[in-house]
Amino acid sequence: MGRYSEAVPLLKRHLARYPNQIAAHYNLVVAYVELGQMDEARAQVAELLRISPQLTLEGFKHAEEHGVGYPLKDRALAARELADVAKAGLK
Repeated sequence: MGRYSEAVPLLKRHLARYPNQIAAHYNLVVAYVELGQMDEARAQVAELLRISPQLTLEGFKHAEEHGVGYPLKDRALAARELADVAKAGLK
């Protein structure tokens, strides 16, 4: 946590190779929100929804609560990330 400016170029490089990977877009949303780059964060939410129109904030919450995907052991960090994604416009 906290190395968001370092994460952005790595995530972008990853997405250049694997453009439809939801987890990378999700993490890029979080990084952009934490850096205060809301236009970029919203653009990533739009990209998430283009890739998978059925995605919802509730779906991410449910997955996190039930250990689906890459659940975080740090519950406060998980809640912060979900709040970031909500700030960027995922409903």
